[in-house]
Amino acid sequence: RFRPEKFRTFWSVGTGWGTYRQRVSAKKTACALRVAYGTLELQRLDLCTVVDTGKVKVRLNGENVPFTLSQAGVGCAIVFAEPLLLQVGDTLRVRMLS
Repeated sequence: RFRPEKFRTFWSVGTGWGTYRQRVSAKKTACALRVAYGTLELQRLDLCTVVDTGKVKVRLNGENVPFTLSQAGVGCAIVFAEPLLLQVGDTLRVRMLS
């Protein structure tokens, strides 16, 4: 059964695979996308949550990543200034405060 407040899944694309997890509470949403094998080129990340841009942090392996935030359907889209190339062991973390 899908529970968005505590969710974890496997993802796979033609160039690699890994895991995605999210935790949602009344005060924050935290997401992590990790590459376990291969690579993942990422220009945009769509999430089913709505927040204002001043309350979002995006980090790749602990380093801040430039992005813009826009509303996308019932959630938001995080669009990266430059496409990110995630490799084995890389973790992209998104933290959104309510």
